[in-house]
Amino acid sequence: MNRFLVYTVAPVIAFTLCPRVSAQPDCPPEGTYELLDGSELRIDCFVCELVENVIPLVGRFRLEELHLGQVGDEPVYALRDIEFRHRKGKTSYHRVTGGGTYAIAAGGAQTIALALSLRGQEPQNLAGAGAIDPAVVWPSIDIEATVDQPGQGIFIQSVRLVAAPVRPAKFTQYRLLPESYWLVDCDFCRRLVLPIPIEGNFLLGQVQDTPPFSFYRMECIDFRATGVGPPPAVISGFGSYTRFEEVALLETMTLDLGVDQWGEGFKGAVLQSEMKSRGAPFPAIRIDLVQSNPVDSNTIYKIHIVAEPFDGLPPVEFRRGDANDDGRVDLSDPVAILNWQFLGEVEPGCRETADANDDGASDLSDPVYLLNYLFLGGEEPAKPGAAACGPGPGFGVECAKYDSCVPGK
Repeated sequence: MNRFLVYTVAPVIAFTLCPRVSAQPDCPPEGTYELLDGSELRIDCFVCELVENVIPLVGRFRLEELHLGQVGDEPVYALRDIEFRHRKGKTSYHRVTGGGTYAIAAGGAQTIALALSLRGQEPQNLAGAGAIDPAVVWPSIDIEATVDQPGQGIFIQSVRLVAAPVRPAKFTQYRLLPESYWLVDCDFCRRLVLPIPIEGNFLLGQVQDTPPFSFYRMECIDFRATGVGPPPAVISGFGSYTRFEEVALLETMTLDLGVDQWGEGFKGAVLQSEMKSRGAPFPAIRIDLVQSNPVDSNTIYKIHIVAEPFDGLPPVEFRRGDANDDGRVDLSDPVAILNWQFLGEVEPGCRETADANDDGASDLSDPVYLLNYLFLGGEEPAKPGAAACGPGPGFGVECAKYDSCVPGK
């Protein structure tokens, strides 16, 4: 069946309100490990010469203790859901999947047995044993396993796992905004490619702050196609996000995704962005990513993410320009903004009210914008406007409190 049919997409978005982070205790699942620097895959080939035979790895697996009965005091663990890839996201050829066991013996010895598949080929059995490095403190792991019998063609020689439980983070719930979409593109064919609107959520949590860089984990990615047309896509996975703030404001993102579309499931899709200027003032995110490891040139995933923090509560309604929260926009409001910005007076409870031109920042341009509106016939402040109460259209600087639109106040 030809999956590349021309179709029409109706841009209809319907958001599902999601629970707070505390309602998702198993995301990522308990026992999830991530590979660290030093993890690598060694491959070989009987009849060919490889350009790269030592592959730096990133990825995840789950470690689950087994209760085997007559094992004494030596813990044995199952390695499940192994999903490794080239650190740089190159091609799908270096995708490694499988499972195995890991055991710690008395006296500090460790053993590992793995059944690994390289790009979906027949699994190969690998094993390793040795003393635990005193510098490696449990629950961290550092062990190498080698193949017991070489395979045919290109095969795995060995794998070294340097891993630790995923780093903890305090997560913030994000939701996609209506501008977000998904594409299945093609490099050389001439088929019509239309964006598929998507909705959904993810969690974003900071794991390291080393100025000028800030590093984040993305978990619980749950995106779904909306509207009519092709069979719905279900997109899930995890990722990373990095901010750079010094001379320029830059960002980059990498996503490891599983995609279920046309009734087919595909895991191991790596979508990446370059380090480029931020598309929206943080904490909002606006970014484009392209698959770096497509199976072929006819199926290249792309995604346009427009997202903002979301706490599950209705957005605060306000009047844009009413910085002093007295229920009307007049001369006192640009004065209140200037006093806050330059004289250190009280900050507006809803900073969006002071962002009169809705450019994502509260600065000198905002009181100037209000004065033009009030006395020179300039444009009214952006949605929701200066007269009616309402939520902002998207990226909000911040609106924690605005009493003039609360009934009874």
